[in-house]
Amino acid sequence: MRTIGKKKDYKKDAFDNKSTEDKAREILNFTRKLYPFGQTIQNEVMYNLNLAGKYTPQQINQMINNPKSYQQELRDISQNLMGTSPQYQNLVEAIPRMCLFRSVIIPIPNKDGKEFKVDDVKKAYIKASNKLLKMNIEEEFLKATLQMSKYDIFYGYEVESTKNYFIKALNPKYCKITSFDSCLNFAFDFSYFMGREDLLKTSYPKEFTNKYVIYKNSGYNSDYQWQELDPYKSICVKWFNDELDYCLPPYVSLFDDLYNLKDYKGLNKDKVKADLLKMLVFKIPLNKKGEKPDDFLLSSDMIKTYIQLLNEQLPNSVATATTPMDVQEVKFQTQGVAKEDEILKAEKLLFSSSAFAPALFGVDATGSALEYSTKYNLGKCFSLYRQFETWLNRKFNKLYGGKIYIQLLDITTFNEKEVQDRYLQGAQMGVPCKTLYTASLGIQPSSVMGLSMLENDILKTHDTWNNPLISSHTQNGNEDKGRPRKETGDLTDSGETTRVRDDNNKK
Repeated sequence: MRTIGKKKDYKKDAFDNKSTEDKAREILNFTRKLYPFGQTIQNEVMYNLNLAGKYTPQQINQMINNPKSYQQELRDISQNLMGTSPQYQNLVEAIPRMCLFRSVIIPIPNKDGKEFKVDDVKKAYIKASNKLLKMNIEEEFLKATLQMSKYDIFYGYEVESTKNYFIKALNPKYCKITSFDSCLNFAFDFSYFMGREDLLKTSYPKEFTNKYVIYKNSGYNSDYQWQELDPYKSICVKWFNDELDYCLPPYVSLFDDLYNLKDYKGLNKDKVKADLLKMLVFKIPLNKKGEKPDDFLLSSDMIKTYIQLLNEQLPNSVATATTPMDVQEVKFQTQGVAKEDEILKAEKLLFSSSAFAPALFGVDATGSALEYSTKYNLGKCFSLYRQFETWLNRKFNKLYGGKIYIQLLDITTFNEKEVQDRYLQGAQMGVPCKTLYTASLGIQPSSVMGLSMLENDILKTHDTWNNPLISSHTQNGNEDKGRPRKETGDLTDSGETTRVRDDNNKK
C-alpha cells in the first residue's frame, strides 16, 4: 500500500489565496506524492541490463583484446557462463559429446622385417587390452575434452590402484607447459599446498608429496616452486594445440554475443512488466462560471481523500494522478523493446558465430541440414583424437616394448553408421578390418577376445545355432511396397516434409 503524503492544517482558503504558479506547484507536488514511482520502468531496465558476474562488459572486451595477460580471468568467465548460460553450456559440450574414443590395438611390424613373434605379440595384446579396459578411456577422455572445450587446456594426472583408474584434473591456474616430447609436458606449482598439506594425504598421488617435500625443505625456494611431473603419468592436451602458445577458451569470441542475448531477454521481461502498468489520471472539475482562474469545484482535501481511498483498492500495477487538463488513459506498453523473434535472431547469430549450425541446438532444425552441417566440426574431433592417441602410444610403448599401437577410430556420434558400414563392407570383401568393425560397434578389444571364447569354445554357437541369422541377404520381401526407406540424411528438405506429413501413404 502506498503512503500518501499529508500536510498538517491544510485549509481550502489557504490554497485559494495562493498565486496561480503556487497552486500549480502545489498540485504537482501533491501528484508526485500520489505517484511515487515515476522512474520505475527506466530504473528496472537499467538494473536488469547490469551484467551478472564479476566483470563489466568493458573489462571483458579488454581481456579479449589482450587474452595472454588475462588467461585466468577468461577461464573464470567461461566457468561462470557454464552455470548461467544454457546456450554456452550447449556450445561447450557439443564437440566433446560427439567424440566416442573407440580404440583398436594393432601389432607393429618388426623394423628389421623379421616375422612377428606370435607369443610375444599375443601377450602384449592381452595386457594392452586389459589395460585399456581398466583405463576406461571413453569416460576419462570425455571429461578431459569437456574441460578443454571450456578452458582450452586439460592438465591431468593418473591415479591408479590394482583395480581402479581415473585421471585427476588439475587446476590450470597452478600448471604451465614446460616441454614437448611428442606430447605436451607440464610443471605444477607446489606453492598450492602451502596451508593445504592435508590434501596431499587424501587427494593427490605420492609424486606430489615427494616434490612438495623438496620444495618445503628448500625453504620454499622459488627454484623448486615449479616442478615438472612424470610425463608417463601426467597428461596435457590442448584445444588450440598448434595455434597458440597460451591458453584461450575456445568460445571466448562469443562472450559478447552471450551477454547481448541476456540483454535481449532482460528487455523482453521488462517489456512484459511495462505492459501491465497503467496510470489513471483524474481531471479536477473547474468552475466555468467563475471569474477567477484555477477556480476548482473540489477542494484539495476532497481530492486527497478520494484519491487515498482509491489507491487502497488499486493493485500495485495501477497508479493515480490528478490534473485540471483533459487527458487520456496512459499505458506503459513499449514498442519494439525486445520481441521474441529478436531473441531467436540473437540465438541464431550466436550459434552461427560459433561455426555450429543453429539446427544442432533446436533452432530452425531440419534433419538433413543438421546432419550435413555437423560434418564441418568432425575434423576437430579427429584432431583431438590424435593428441590422445599420441599420449596413449607414448605410454603403451614404454609398457609393452613397442610391440603394439593404439588407434582411435575417426568415428563420432554423427558418422557412426557410415564408419560401421564401411568397415563391414571391407570385411565382407576380405579386407583385414574385422577388429576395426568390432571397435566401431563400441566393443572393447578385451571384450572381443572374451566374446569369441564364450561363443566358440564355451557355448559353441557355431554348432548350436544352425539357422542363419536373418539379414537383408537371407530374408524374403515383406508386405511393404516400394523401394527401401531412405535414411534421414539422404532426404532433401522437401522429402522430410513429405515423410512428416505421410503424403505418400495418403495417395
